[in-house]
Amino acid sequence: MRLMNLKHDSQMLQSTSFPTDIASVDRVTRNNRPPYVRCDTPFHMQRPYSACWLCGQWHFVLFCPYRRHVCQQCNRMGHKGSQCRQSTQGFRVRLQSNVVFTTTSDIVHRRKYTTIHIENHQVTLQIDTASDITIISSLIWITLGKLPYKQTHRVAKNASGHQIPLLGRGRVKETNVALHKTVYGRGSYMHNLVDGDHWTIMVPESGENRAAFFVDLGAVYELSSIHLYGQRKTFEDRIGLNVPFSVFTWANYTPICDMDLQYPWNLVKGGLKFTRNGEKLVLPGPMTAQYIILMMDRRNPGTRVKTLVMSEIEAFGRKIRDAYVPSTPRFGSWIRNKFGATLAEKLKMGAQSWSYFKTNRIFNPHQPEDLTTTELQMAIKQIIDNYGEYFAHNAPCDWKPYIIANSTLTAMLNYNNVILSQRDENITRLPAFSRIMGDVHPKANPNSYSVTLKVTAKSNFFPVGAYAKAGEAFRYRVEGLSPQALNDSRIRVNPQTDSVYEHQKKLTRWPMMTSNRVLQVQDSFTSPVGGVITLQLPANCNITIRLENVYRYAWFDIRNPQSIRDWSKEQLKYQYVPFTMVMGDRLISMFETSTIMEMNKENMLFSVNYFDNVVKMMHNYRGTDFQSAPYLGFVIDEQPYYGWGHSGWPGEPMMGNKQFGRFFQDMNMIKSGESIGITHEIGHNLQPNMVTFINGVEVTSNIFIPLVHSFLLNISAYEFGVTPGLGDEDMKQLVKDWNGNRYIGVQLAYYNILGHYFSHGLVGNALTTVFADGVQWTNEKEKVNYWVKLISLEAGYDLVPFHQLWHFPIDQKTKNATQHLPCFFPDDQLTKQVPTQVNRILKQYGKSCSRRRPKVVQFKGDLMHGVNSVDKQFIFLRG
Repeated sequence: MRLMNLKHDSQMLQSTSFPTDIASVDRVTRNNRPPYVRCDTPFHMQRPYSACWLCGQWHFVLFCPYRRHVCQQCNRMGHKGSQCRQSTQGFRVRLQSNVVFTTTSDIVHRRKYTTIHIENHQVTLQIDTASDITIISSLIWITLGKLPYKQTHRVAKNASGHQIPLLGRGRVKETNVALHKTVYGRGSYMHNLVDGDHWTIMVPESGENRAAFFVDLGAVYELSSIHLYGQRKTFEDRIGLNVPFSVFTWANYTPICDMDLQYPWNLVKGGLKFTRNGEKLVLPGPMTAQYIILMMDRRNPGTRVKTLVMSEIEAFGRKIRDAYVPSTPRFGSWIRNKFGATLAEKLKMGAQSWSYFKTNRIFNPHQPEDLTTTELQMAIKQIIDNYGEYFAHNAPCDWKPYIIANSTLTAMLNYNNVILSQRDENITRLPAFSRIMGDVHPKANPNSYSVTLKVTAKSNFFPVGAYAKAGEAFRYRVEGLSPQALNDSRIRVNPQTDSVYEHQKKLTRWPMMTSNRVLQVQDSFTSPVGGVITLQLPANCNITIRLENVYRYAWFDIRNPQSIRDWSKEQLKYQYVPFTMVMGDRLISMFETSTIMEMNKENMLFSVNYFDNVVKMMHNYRGTDFQSAPYLGFVIDEQPYYGWGHSGWPGEPMMGNKQFGRFFQDMNMIKSGESIGITHEIGHNLQPNMVTFINGVEVTSNIFIPLVHSFLLNISAYEFGVTPGLGDEDMKQLVKDWNGNRYIGVQLAYYNILGHYFSHGLVGNALTTVFADGVQWTNEKEKVNYWVKLISLEAGYDLVPFHQLWHFPIDQKTKNATQHLPCFFPDDQLTKQVPTQVNRILKQYGKSCSRRRPKVVQFKGDLMHGVNSVDKQFIFLRG
């Protein structure tokens, strides 16, 4: 874009017969004569002492092309219009600084163009820095969609004085190429970053090891500038200001979920901050980018990062090329599945034919085969070579979930198994592992040491204080374990054992993430995923295992007083792995290291001891022995098998998504009773299934929560208005159920009401009897009548009429067994809301019922057995 009445001027300058040469870029002062300098160079290489008074350019007047130019202001010959003195009467000479450029004639002849986006259209225009207005041709105006314009009275002339006809004037905007593009990153309202509205905000997560988020422009651009907008208002309790952050760009093709592996990206500018609401930061180009990446600065892995709050990112520039997208494989033709084919043969067919690979399940978990043969490993390498780029591009993670589809699921499962089946030391890592699991920090150093375990009870997930880096081999050697014990033992990398595709519609991680092998006397082990190393060991065995080239995490063992005393030292020394396991007395847990690093010794001790006590108290309440029971485990996972978490498969740890970390870390949540997530899953593990009624799977898992709140946290429980169980919404639902006309099971309110009137002892004594009897019922009616009879006899009251409020299917045999007991039917704020039902039930009963508070039932067991005490240490880290 250029001012057309300067075109002739430019041509005159370009056609001068005197060649000028590159001099320099100087800042000079007009009318300040420089000191005399002797110069031995030819005259045409010298610079004049002042700018030309005919045109203002930096050359001698002798060579000015405007000496014969007719001024358009005064119609006199010999100067340029901008230098005309007649138009500036009263003009006084002032000192003025100017930046002056002199160039050689061959550079002047090179006209410069730029391609920019105007109103979402790409337009190439000539650059002219002297232009005051922008003139576009009617052809470009049509290309832009005939943008609306207004009549103009402005006159534009060319250098010859001829008027240029103008159609009109209007405003156009250079296109923001980041508008409505995809934002990747974990946080709230992330899409607001590119919605074009400077009043909306986005709040990224700041707790990750590399707290970054980025905009995918969808193509590669040469950007002229990036505009960043801070928050317009404060978001809840998060300040969002004075948060140091850095801006990067990246132009090379990279799978979205592997973006972390490319760090450090190309730094645009670091140490940026928004210091006030509504602030705008402009980062000038040029810069080549497909991705604009923002990262909240972290000094070291253990440092808490402040949360950056922003409203918008804008980017301006021209498109260079489309983004690269790997194509779907086209290898081979259709191959019919061969009956009885070995795993190696199936893998070969899968490598030769994409159609075969995506339609036939190659691996059979129920028929494991030897994975170490050369033939099989060669077939695996061929599959990775053929399909690796495709699966890297389509790998699942939280930034880019995989939507389950019948057309691609088999291929995803096959490739997942292929990667996990590699047996060489140099292997291909699972795509997206760095986003799903995280990677070992570059500052970490590998360790070699020994671990001795003196095991009395079996477990599938004993920790050894070590983390395996993805794609990097570690070695081990076992001492002091019999051959028979070796056969019953396994070594596993990453205890995230869930297979997640059966109950999910989209995946944020691969279906399988665990590497599991039989323990050998000595071996090397390379995991394509990485993770915490655990051992599966039988009961009553002693083992010493030497580990080499592993990465330590901070070790906390509540049975080891030295580990508690050294906790702060361990935190400083071993903070560089993504996950850390914590050894409790009855609960072994794994959390993100970032969660653990924020907990001091006192908080660690309180939290670990609290959840150990939860396990012990639940066992005590139901009359079972926690000391002879298997260890419980709890593991944080990117995506559990079902929902937010679950109670684990037999012998395997409980699972919870990454949000469960706060239930362990936040002391206020624990002490206030809000941290019920882990307690709920422990309750599922110890659930009394024998007396869990219809629709009660999520009910009897929670009957322990009021108990531990009351006795471990000194929080009010079993009272009207108290959650969980008897909050306002719970009581409304209870009255609604009573007003119904059919049996649908019970909610937690039922058990809390029994605790309200009879104390915790009633249900606890009944559960102790249930587990002691080992009862098993074939149908709901048998279960109901067993329970109603048991609870009435234990309370010392006939509670049949009261249970009829829930429409329990109680038979005559149960009524006969309890009729000798005095009747109790509460008269309270709840039963007063259903007078019709109460009167009907009491009338049918025929005998009087006490409406006064009954006698309290004392718990027969020792609820506090083992609480706040630990057993002897059995895991020893040496060297």
